[in-house]
Amino acid sequence: MHGGAGRLHWLILDVGVRRPNQPWKWPAWLVLTKPDRERLTTMLRQNEKPVWHAGAELRGCFQRIGQAVELDRDGSSVSRLAALINELLVLVLEMFSLQRIALDESLSGSRRTVELLLGELRDDLSQLARPWALGDLAERCGLGPTRFVQLCKQLTNMTPTQYLTHHRVEAASRMLRQQADATIADVGRPCGFASGQYFATVFRRHLGQSPTEWGFCFHRPFSGSTSASHAFSVQASDAITIYAPLLTRSPVGLSIARAPFLSCSIRFF
Repeated sequence: MHGGAGRLHWLILDVGVRRPNQPWKWPAWLVLTKPDRERLTTMLRQNEKPVWHAGAELRGCFQRIGQAVELDRDGSSVSRLAALINELLVLVLEMFSLQRIALDESLSGSRRTVELLLGELRDDLSQLARPWALGDLAERCGLGPTRFVQLCKQLTNMTPTQYLTHHRVEAASRMLRQQADATIADVGRPCGFASGQYFATVFRRHLGQSPTEWGFCFHRPFSGSTSASHAFSVQASDAITIYAPLLTRSPVGLSIARAPFLSCSIRFF
């Protein structure tokens, strides 16, 4: 919230939560009654609306919090801040109650926790590179292995191992397309493959080509009978990968192979 010209104030309360399905642990100095605390927790956990219209009373309370922070000298404002933050939370609870917010229980469930982890694995190469075991993934979500596998299959139609392998191969194929001089070692380990041989085996199983052949297809100088080359990709909803290995001098190369869960890539040359 604005605390004056060119100044913003943020209030961050750590309630000990690192995943959506964990119970919240409010600080001991919170004086809300247990029913009010439970209502506030539910309303905060089960909605994703990021911005709310604050009334004058709530804005004034937040401004007083900012002033107390500015005036604090070696903890002199701690008691005042605790009182003001309690007041602020009461006002937030009243605001939620008046606006009758729509709640979504799934946002605080185990399914949501697994969904967020899977998204992290998909989007963060450093996470793909880690030597994940099933127990590690399940523990990360606060679940047993059986329940974790069940939710993973519900969300992706894949087991955790298949999901990891799919995105590791996808990441490797992108790196090979983008880096003309990349070696198997350059690509395999950053994508989570323990050895170059294992990487090459898995890559061929999923894309029908070795990593070297795949990269060669995208970076070899054009020498066909047409004047230009074109490449595009689409998402495979039917679990068929289409690719065009550069094995002949024919104007168009097109090959189809079964490779579950991967994107389609079609290249004309």
